[in-house]
Amino acid sequence: MLADFFRYFSARLALSYCLFMLSAFGVMYFGEGKAYPDYFLYLLLLISFIAASAILSRIGRWRFNALMVDAQECDITRYYRKGEVLFEKLLILTNSFHFLPITAEHLRERVYKEYSRFLLALDAKSKKTLWIHKKAYEYGWENSELKAKLVAGFKQKKNLEKDEIAIGIKLVSENRQKIDFIDLLVENCLSKNIKDYDAQEVYRQALNKNSRHIPQILETMLPGVLNMERGDPFAIELYFQAVKQTHRLRGRCRSLLCKLARPYLLDKDLGEQEKKLVDFYRSMTEKGGSRLQHQIGLDAGSASYVAVKADREKSEKLGANKIKRKTGQKAGPHRSEWRALLVTNTTFFYIFAGISLLLYFTYPSYQEKPTSLKEIPEPLQPQAPKIEEVKTKEIRKFVPFKSDYAFTIQVGAYNSMVKAETVMNELRKESNAVYWLPAKIVDKMWYRVRIGEFKDQDSARSFAQKLEEKKVIGKDYYLTNFKEGFILNEDYREVEKSRRGNP
Repeated sequence: MLADFFRYFSARLALSYCLFMLSAFGVMYFGEGKAYPDYFLYLLLLISFIAASAILSRIGRWRFNALMVDAQECDITRYYRKGEVLFEKLLILTNSFHFLPITAEHLRERVYKEYSRFLLALDAKSKKTLWIHKKAYEYGWENSELKAKLVAGFKQKKNLEKDEIAIGIKLVSENRQKIDFIDLLVENCLSKNIKDYDAQEVYRQALNKNSRHIPQILETMLPGVLNMERGDPFAIELYFQAVKQTHRLRGRCRSLLCKLARPYLLDKDLGEQEKKLVDFYRSMTEKGGSRLQHQIGLDAGSASYVAVKADREKSEKLGANKIKRKTGQKAGPHRSEWRALLVTNTTFFYIFAGISLLLYFTYPSYQEKPTSLKEIPEPLQPQAPKIEEVKTKEIRKFVPFKSDYAFTIQVGAYNSMVKAETVMNELRKESNAVYWLPAKIVDKMWYRVRIGEFKDQDSARSFAQKLEEKKVIGKDYYLTNFKEGFILNEDYREVEKSRRGNP
């Protein structure tokens, strides 16, 4: 870009110098003996530069329009070579000193689109043709025939470069492609170790279509996703595939799937993915036995609770009056539920034991009576400190943050609270709903920074894209379920005001 500006201004300065010299000699010849102000020469130089810029720009525009008309009206049945030469001249002209870099970029976009349309009409299949098609697609030309040519060219080339992989990922995200093209992109992404958000979309489609690269995807992506305990759709599909493929980490995947399914056990209106999680949870608890329940991290209380809930739903369908539990005992549904909850919840027992011990150890002190009273001297009153020496420090108070909405955006996870607060300060310029929550991973504390509360994934994704366009966040964000965290007290008040204002 800097070289383009230098070329642009150097050509205009050279021509303006020539015009200045001619105009100066003209003034000296025709205006001999006249008095001129001191700034006359500077004004003459400025007028010369403006005239030079107008002349070069007008010449470049005339030449560009003439070449473009000739290229568009070229007879491709007889003189297709001439058309290619004209388009090459147009590309050279857009890189010349006639146009500003911004203007040249717009003209180059027009040339690449027309050049790509010309090559599509010829049905050309060369490396240069593929390069022209890539440039036209990068400049935003949406054409189904162009996309088909790009896919065919990438399949023929096989070993793709990074920019070609990015174009292929965009093609997959926009339209559903066949499994062979997805396999090609997955193979190139794995070989170049690409793990960004767009690559995960390709991996997800490969998992849904049972690609032959599923074992490699699991080995590359599963350990990091498990360590972060992610709950987004890609991560859930990855866990199911690990269980299905009998991966070495399938035990942790089962445990995490059951953990993700527990919030939806009592819900009735579930989506496809939530229903799949609940069915997996029930299959693990009802058919797996005690050994499998121990592997996935279930306790007896939660297993019996789910079993009782399943029996009650079954009895409501059959119209039965009593419930037969798996242990063979007969009991009412409310009684069995309370019994299951009391097994898992021991908080009441610990509170009662703590109060009893406290009363036991403090009771003798109430029985002791003092034998004599001692005079206790009054403490010396400390001198009031000078106001100038006292430096008040801002105390930032965090309060719990809850929400009735289902989704939020995780911006990142940081190993220190200082980094997390720095990121949150930048995010507060866009929204007041910025909060953090702790996570202990491999004996190390991490601070997850999240922003926003959304009813559905579409609104969360659109807000995240706006932040990405403003360069507030990077591409490593992802959507996740809302969990309780901590937010600044003043931000919480603003969020409550917005909630009351927008019910």
